[in-house]
Amino acid sequence: MKFDPGTMASSTKPHISELFTDRESESNVLKTALKAHRRRIDDDSVDMTVRHNVLVYYGVGGVGKSTLSQRLDDWINGRLPLMNGWGREPSTKVDAAVRIDLRDLGGQFDAIGAVMAIRRELGALKKLWPAFDFAFAAYWEAAHPGEPLPGHGRPDNGFGDAVVETLERVFSDLGVLGSVVGVGSKSARAVIGELQRRRLRRLAFESYDGYRDLLERCSELPSRSEPRLDLVVELAGLLSMELSDWGSTPPLVVVFVDTVERLTLDSRRIGEKLLNQLVWNMPHLLFVMTGRNLLDWFDGRRTNLHKAGRSTWPGLVPGAATEPRQHLVGKLSPRDTRKVIHLGREKYQVPISDRVVEELVAASGGLPIYLDLALAVALNVKSDGGREVTVDDVTGSLDELVMRVLEDIPADEQRAIRAASMFLRFDVRLIAVAANVDYGTAERAMRRPMVDSTGNDGYAYRLHDEIRTAIRWSGHRVAGGWAIEDWREAGTRALREARRRFEEAAAGGRGEDCLAAVGLAICIMADQDVDVEPSDSQHYTDWLSKAIVHGPSVAGLRKYVRAAARTAYGQFVLDFISAKTYEVPAEQRRALLRRVFDSDHPLGLPAGRHLAYQLRNSNRWDESLKVFEDLIARAPTELNRYQRLLTLANARRFTEAKDGMGELSVRKAGLQAHLELSHGRPELWLTRIQEVLDRTISEGRQRDRLEHLGTSVRWRTILVGDVELGEIAALGSEATAAGYETATRECLSSVALLAPGSIEDDPTALDRLEYLDRNANDGSQGFRTATVKALRAYVFHDRSTLLDIRDEIEQQPVRSRVWIPVECLLNGLNVPIRCPNAQWMEPYPDVEARWMEIFESYRSRVDVRAGR
Repeated sequence: MKFDPGTMASSTKPHISELFTDRESESNVLKTALKAHRRRIDDDSVDMTVRHNVLVYYGVGGVGKSTLSQRLDDWINGRLPLMNGWGREPSTKVDAAVRIDLRDLGGQFDAIGAVMAIRRELGALKKLWPAFDFAFAAYWEAAHPGEPLPGHGRPDNGFGDAVVETLERVFSDLGVLGSVVGVGSKSARAVIGELQRRRLRRLAFESYDGYRDLLERCSELPSRSEPRLDLVVELAGLLSMELSDWGSTPPLVVVFVDTVERLTLDSRRIGEKLLNQLVWNMPHLLFVMTGRNLLDWFDGRRTNLHKAGRSTWPGLVPGAATEPRQHLVGKLSPRDTRKVIHLGREKYQVPISDRVVEELVAASGGLPIYLDLALAVALNVKSDGGREVTVDDVTGSLDELVMRVLEDIPADEQRAIRAASMFLRFDVRLIAVAANVDYGTAERAMRRPMVDSTGNDGYAYRLHDEIRTAIRWSGHRVAGGWAIEDWREAGTRALREARRRFEEAAAGGRGEDCLAAVGLAICIMADQDVDVEPSDSQHYTDWLSKAIVHGPSVAGLRKYVRAAARTAYGQFVLDFISAKTYEVPAEQRRALLRRVFDSDHPLGLPAGRHLAYQLRNSNRWDESLKVFEDLIARAPTELNRYQRLLTLANARRFTEAKDGMGELSVRKAGLQAHLELSHGRPELWLTRIQEVLDRTISEGRQRDRLEHLGTSVRWRTILVGDVELGEIAALGSEATAAGYETATRECLSSVALLAPGSIEDDPTALDRLEYLDRNANDGSQGFRTATVKALRAYVFHDRSTLLDIRDEIEQQPVRSRVWIPVECLLNGLNVPIRCPNAQWMEPYPDVEARWMEIFESYRSRVDVRAGR
């Protein structure tokens, strides 16, 4: 049986490592693989275009692969007693071992957790890994602003101290006064900004090709809403490079990855692609994987992997003869099955005869989990009075054994364990609420042999997959079994608990806890049909759909949810989340949103709006308008009508937009303000912006508030000049903390336009803006960059730059109304540009003249500010 050693009350409960037997062939495989890997990392002539760093053990569920993985880990680390059947640890020394368990992730891959687990173990070998530490600090500050490094509050082998020391060394190398107080000070990003500003060519430890580019991408691209996990995996390659520079005998590091089959739950295989990239990027590490299936990375037809093919992964090709390679883990032989039973009988004094032993050997078929359950039943028989265990007690199907174990548990604890089967991981309070039992009952149930400890502080318990499945789908015909309505009620109670956790976290401003609570709710909905409480908003049917859209980050939910759902409700939610995730190609994202929109799901209307927004942002006006028309047909709200007319305005169909204003009431003035601004009349827009901001605050739309604030700061910088650096910096910090890149780009635009050529001018702001703009526009120049560049060129009388801007803009023949100001500036400066057709509400020369007046006023203000 599998117990949490910390909860074992007496020696009458078996410990799994003491009942483990044989698998000697698997231990010999690891010995051979370690020797082969040692030879390869010591050989400088090894071909680095192929990978021989994966050892795979695969086999059916319940065969003991996870136990084997843990035991191999313990063995190479010298944590097993010498009388363990395998003897002393392998002669090939393992310097560090890492464990990555995928059991509780529902098909996702925690790339940050995996990379950090490796880095923490390497910290025991050497304190400083400067190339990685510096780049990771820059990444973390961008993706998780203001948060301590992962692993904060637990032993990290000096990682946090190493990062601070590395940053201080870089500051010193640059001659920057002062020291780094803490990792939360954005110091790594500040250093990168200093490098960019000075145009310095190297850091003290910069010796890898592409390192500077990687640093800048880590500093600029990640955000809370788009954490860019591919960058984290790319960073892991730095650790491998630093290992290769160790010297003549680099350390041998083993990474155990358990239950790899979980990653196949995601049909898009996003998590598997990240794992594949991690293994490819770290050839100096030996990855020992366990899972149910043969690993098919050798199949060149797989296009959803970072690297695939027989020449890339020769050791994974079926029939490969050289270690490391793939090995089938079979069931125990009759001899070893008998040995396991004898071990349990003798150690725990179970009254079981030799005849029953032989019947159990045959019935179990050598499946270790069957033997675990049979031993649990036998122990229950012993505790009931000591009668001899019969064949009927310990044989039958796996499901029957699970039910027999449950039958000997008090009814209230049975309820708790049944409720636990709804979750991959759980805590005591969640189970108490879901099962509708006392907290003490749930806590006692967690001490039962069926329940394993995860070792985590949060959701601290789990059930083995085979046991969880047997309980969850046992039905109401067994003693104590639940009917469909019982499961629905338990799920509904659990969902209310998830909502309570979400609202508590939201009130405390704890973004990660908000995501975790919403993720818990989604997992409940993904597993079974339950009753969801309604929303307090007219635009959302239930509280969960509103929490998903208005929460800290839709994409950030990915690591908290399963990759696939049993229910239609749950699958639509997972599709919506995927449609907001950068790893999914744009066309697939739109297809997913269309699928959700075409359903009657509570996220249907939000999905339709997001689909229309994506199409509008891609200048696909007619398609966007068609979606808005479909939305209006289903829900003729003012929001949907306004967004359709705004799309017309964005497409420069101004007269059509104006003709439709009679459909609006509250938002009518807002649309009029946009139309007038496009024609060089900003007065109404300036007076309306504060009303808009007040509305977003009252409605709790934080991201919308940041978007409008950013737009306001940029336009006020150009139109009236009443913006100061302090205001921009405060907004920029808030945008960064929220992970809202659009507002960040608005702030960079304002900084670059505030005082060109003055002592306040920061030339790196324009560089950062262009970097982010092009990344967001598939390499093309964005309208913000073009406008800022053109205005700065106007201030500095730089005609050459104006010509370059014009030439690049004309490569984008389809342009929205946001390009009108820069087009008018170029035309007004006699740099003629071909403009898209527009339904002007007044003659274009009048529009151009008004914009030139605005820009001439702007140049006069900044000239005064710069003392020119």
